[in-house]
Amino acid sequence: MDYVRACDLNAHVGKTITTIGWLVSGKTVHTKNGEPMKFVSFEDTTGLYETVFFPRVYNQFCHMLNEMRPYILKGKVEEDFGSITMTVNWIGFLDRYKREVFRPRNPHYSAYYQYVEHSTR
Repeated sequence: MDYVRACDLNAHVGKTITTIGWLVSGKTVHTKNGEPMKFVSFEDTTGLYETVFFPRVYNQFCHMLNEMRPYILKGKVEEDFGSITMTVNWIGFLDRYKREVFRPRNPHYSAYYQYVEHSTR
């Protein structure tokens, strides 16, 4: 499985991609209809990135958003007013997947691959 590093998200605006990262902080808010959603910051070895869990996805995965372990996130990269965010449509725990299936999009990012390997042991 290919994934995109935080520092490379700007090159993927408009695309649905996979990232790997650790949850840093989050804020739950409510829509004008009273539905909960969440803004969450994740980080990898290259930087921080912001994500949005809209109500449907938040309700499906909110029980997973308090763990201190590495995550796999899938979603669409978007740009608003110069800020890059990822609208999440799926999230999982990295340590539940075999290490061999993950590789960065660019094979010479071996330092990040080693980070992923180390994080799942």
